[in-house]
Amino acid sequence: MNMKSRKDLQLFDDAFYDIVRAMDSYMNQSIGKLRDYFAEIDVNMYETETDVVVEAYLPGYDRSQIQIEILGHQLRIAAEKSTSQEIRNDQYGSFNKEQSRKKVERYISFPFTISEPHTKASIEGDILKITTPRMKQETRYLDIE
Repeated sequence: MNMKSRKDLQLFDDAFYDIVRAMDSYMNQSIGKLRDYFAEIDVNMYETETDVVVEAYLPGYDRSQIQIEILGHQLRIAAEKSTSQEIRNDQYGSFNKEQSRKKVERYISFPFTISEPHTKASIEGDILKITTPRMKQETRYLDIE
């Protein structure tokens, strides 16, 4: 192989490497955004003598972005936030605007119907704490015909 061919191959390898590196960077960023899209709320649930306590870890959300819904024997925790960022570079005459929306939710089942008037929620830092009284599960039997 002559010297000119080697130089051409090196240019091809460098250009190919740059393309692969750019594609790899794009895929890493895309996977990171997908991971955020499919994120789930981390929950710690425990019982005391009188209550069932649910602690949900919601980093970066404030009280106004969180919704708690009681659905019979299930609790639904949802959080949603939107961000918008504008970058203007007058020197190069460029403008970039990024917008994102993130929504997470989690359903938690209880072995009893949740008492809405007795259920309380509070937030401290990134931890949402929901406390509901333990209810006795009513057992009903069905007669066999």
